[in-house]
Amino acid sequence: MSIRLLSPPHNYAICKMDERAFPGVVVQGDSLYILLQLLKQTRTFLDRQGPKENLDDDAFGVVADLDNEIQKLTGVLDHYEVVCTAEGYGLPY
Repeated sequence: MSIRLLSPPHNYAICKMDERAFPGVVVQGDSLYILLQLLKQTRTFLDRQGPKENLDDDAFGVVADLDNEIQKLTGVLDHYEVVCTAEGYGLPY
């Protein structure tokens, strides 16, 4: 497998894996951590606004989508931490 860097690497980089049809975005671990923390804080704020039952259908759907994305990104971050630890890297947060 080869990966081609399409942009300068900063806190993120655009790259293309041969096996994939479209380029992807590589996000630094600390940036992913910050993004996930912001999503979790947003979710906590929404919980303080009242129960989900009080939301209209559109808002309920957005909250459900937010919950799903938090779960997915938590899995990505968990995997990142396992790989970093296994490879002998410290965590940047």
